[in-house]
Formats: sequence, C-alpha cells, structure tokens
Amino acid sequence: MARPSEQVLCLRREDVFPDGAWDGLVSEGLDRAQRLIRERSLFLPRRDVEEDPRYQQVIPYVVFRHGDRYFLTRRLRASSERRLRHQYSLGLGGHINPEDVANGDPVSDGMRREWEEEVVYAGSFRARLLGLVHEESAPVGRVHLGLVFLIDGDSPDIAIRETDKLSGELLTLEAMRIHYLEMEGWSQLVYDRLVEEAGSGSASLNDEHRGVSTEVGGPKMGDGQAYTGKVVPGGPPDVRELQHLTITKLSVGSHDNNAYLLRCRQTGEQLLVDAPTDAARLLEVTGPAGLATVVTTHGHSDHWRALREVARATGAETVAHPLDAGALPVPPSRLVEEGDRVRVGACELEVIHLAGHTPGGIALLYEDPGGAPHLFSGDSLFPGGVGNTDSDPERFRSLMTDVERKVFDRLPDATWVYPGHGNDTTLGAERGSLAEWWERGW
Repeated sequence: MARPSEQVLCLRREDVFPDGAWDGLVSEGLDRAQRLIRERSLFLPRRDVEEDPRYQQVIPYVVFRHGDRYFLTRRLRASSERRLRHQYSLGLGGHINPEDVANGDPVSDGMRREWEEEVVYAGSFRARLLGLVHEESAPVGRVHLGLVFLIDGDSPDIAIRETDKLSGELLTLEAMRIHYLEMEGWSQLVYDRLVEEAGSGSASLNDEHRGVSTEVGGPKMGDGQAYTGKVVPGGPPDVRELQHLTITKLSVGSHDNNAYLLRCRQTGEQLLVDAPTDAARLLEVTGPAGLATVVTTHGHSDHWRALREVARATGAETVAHPLDAGALPVPPSRLVEEGDRVRVGACELEVIHLAGHTPGGIALLYEDPGGAPHLFSGDSLFPGGVGNTDSDPERFRSLMTDVERKVFDRLPDATWVYPGHGNDTTLGAERGSLAEWWERGW
C-alpha cells in the first residue's frame, strides 16, 4: 500500500514505447533504457500513477544467484503489498523513491537500494543488467517498467531483513518450479529466461502444471480418426471432426499450453478455450471466421497472456468463473458458474466448476449426440492425476472431490479429456488410479 506522500520514479510511456508497447522480457535496448531513466525520469506521487497508463513506474528487480541456486522469496501476511501476499518472487523488487538516489544515478542507486534494504549479505557480488521486463497484458505490469539485475555472489549467506514480511531460500531452478504458478508475472518471465539459458528446456515445467511426477501417454483412438491430441509448441495443430463440432488443438508458448478452437459445423461460429500466449498464432489458426467467445478455464497467467489482444482483435465475448475473474487482464463480459451453458453456434457446452487448482477453475463438457462426451479440463485433470494444489491438503481434497463426484461418477469411460497442457486422455484410462491419487495426496 502506497504511503500518502510517496513519490516514485517514472518515465512517460511515450518515451519508453515510441513504436508501441511490447510484452515480455527483452535484452535489446538496454543502453537506451538506462539513458532514458538517467535523463528523462521524474518523481510523481505513487497514488496518482498506480493506474495511469501514461506513465511507467521504474522498478528494479534483483535476482541473486550462488552457483546453481537462486534466492526465491515469498511475501507474507505482514507485507504492505496486499495484492501480492503469499506470492513468490525470483528475487526482490520495489519502487525508487527520491531518497534512494544518493549518488545521482537512479539505475545503479535504485538497484543497490533494493538490495540493501531487503537483505543482509556479507559476501562480494557482481551485478549485470539481464533485461527489461514489461507485462502489457497484466493490469499492474502494464504501468511498470522493470530493470532485471542478476547478481552473482561468492557466498550463500543471504538473509531477509524483515522476516515478518518476507521469507526466502536458495533453490535450484528445478526445485523451485513447483512454485511457478504462484510467482509474480515478472518472475515467471525471468524464470523462463534462466531455464532457457541453462539449457533445461521448457518440458520440465509441465509436471508442475499437472501435479504429477511422470507423464502418462495419451490414449489410443478407437474411432478410426487420425486425431491423436499430440501437439508441440509452434508445431501444426491437430484437428478432430465430430458430427457437429470441429476441435482444433494447438500448443503455444514455453509451457506447452494447449488452446482449443471449437467450430460449429452447422453455423461456422467459433469458440476458443484459453488464450495462453502468442496471440498472432491463435489468430492465424482462428482465421477469417473470427471468434464469438473466449473461455478462460482459470486465472493462472499462462492461460490468459494473449486474452486482451485476441479479444480486442476479434470482439469476442470473454467468459470466466467469478472466483478467478479478478486475475484476468480484461473483465469477463460474462461470468459463469456450475451448470451454466456456453453456446458455440448450434452446439452447447456445460460449465463444471472444479475448485482446488484455483478457486474458480472450470471445465467445459460437450455431450456429443453422435458419440462419447468431450471434457476440456483446463489444469484440473491430466493424464496421471489432478492439477497441482501446492501440497495443500484442503485444496487437494476439494479438487479430488469435485473431479471424482462431478466427472468420474457421472461420465463414462469413453469420455475424452483435453487438458491445459500436454497429451489427452480418457476417463477410462485414469479411473483405476483414483484410489492411488487419494493415497498419495497429489
């Protein structure tokens, strides 16, 4: 929460983005950005610029590394930033105030102030500017310009100063991936870059989304069609033709996010299940027929990063559950709950609320009059288990209970499941493992 008189360092948006805003973590234009901050920045009341898109608040982010371990922090209940409580960060970050610029250089002074204010560290370190981060699709990130500094230290002895507000520990990238979905947006972007640089590849993130330790292969088709449901990021989509509905599955982004384009064969109307990222690719697959509706299965950012751009380009109605709606970059034009129906032309999808991976997670059920049911499960059900619930027993019980009662107890084994990441499955392939899932607790 901003102090009433707090002044924060800002740049005019038109200076930062003369050719239009970008989204993500970039390593180009670092010299220009530092020059802008040193020559054209100004201090403005934080309360006036928190939601003013004419300005970019300059935020130094400091990522500490010792060997192959990085300092992962988590905001606690006493943190003044209420909207970020209990979220993880791959380091530290904060605004620059006038008193922070002791030596007249807002870039280096801002970085050093953030470092010294938040942690106690007795070792030596080297710092370099890793890149600039901006989240145009996120309400908070849209008014921020982050400078991400990577600090390499010669000692692992690092500690949080205000332990009632923040906790922290050194972890490898592999060890911290279980917390990926609870990281702040800028940290997800930095994590992706570090994983890429380490040569780990994106596949290591998939198990975190699934909440399982191994990937179970997709089921074999029994209806003679060529559809397999096996797609890769940037690869060709897989298309399945039902009697009344065409399902096009594609994978986008570094986390193997699935997006599903549903087209009514009678009317040509189209609906998109999730707009994860790569809006250009989604719009290319959508084609000139456009979109009537975009349904977001849950509020985790890897499932909606392209939502704003896709909705703006197509004029599509946006749909989500009210418990996850606040996390989205655009307010849903329609809120749906258990049992509601969403139409795509002459076809109808039933909303099934599955709480646990997130409070407002939903699945969409299409009961094909010409065959078995089809379930678009988001991150609530995968081959080999339910979605990740962060080892929280209450959330796990909620998700397992909902999945068992609303899905397995109701639908037949032939029900085809289209998850938010990775391969498809059927309920029959998973039903025999329910007792094992309950016993293991994930």
